[in-house]
Amino acid sequence: MPESSRLPDPGRPSGRGVRLRVTHLHPRPDVAVVAPVGEMDSVGAPAVADRVRELVGCCECLVLDMRRVTFLDAGGIHALLDGARAARAVTTRLLVVGLDPAFHRVLRICGVESELTLTGVADGERAAGVPLPAPDDDLPDTDPPETDLPETKRPDTDRPVAGA
Repeated sequence: MPESSRLPDPGRPSGRGVRLRVTHLHPRPDVAVVAPVGEMDSVGAPAVADRVRELVGCCECLVLDMRRVTFLDAGGIHALLDGARAARAVTTRLLVVGLDPAFHRVLRICGVESELTLTGVADGERAAGVPLPAPDDDLPDTDPPETDLPETKRPDTDRPVAGA
């Protein structure tokens, strides 16, 4: 059953924008697919790492489908490495699939590329034995409706900041 986590974007006036959504699917009992959607930065990346840690003990193969990630910073890299360490600790195979070439280059420059199993989509599907949703497929969203966050204004602007 698909599940997802949503993080509000504090920079959006209504507080209802989402910077990262983390959905996971279980196409087979021994395989899970985690599909982050949006910005995998220091704000959103911990949700990805948490979801990977939750799932690594439940399956033999965990696919981290990165095709819908639009931004990756040090927080995102840390989440990838944290997930890889958690998977190795319980001998779950973690496949990082569909990484944008620019993000792949950043991992290479940072010297951490070899700590991850990076693969293309077709190779990842073959290795996991399951088809992955297409990048333009609408992933299921099972989150409860968001509640409005209190708004305050930044002292230097008139722009509201949610949750402040």
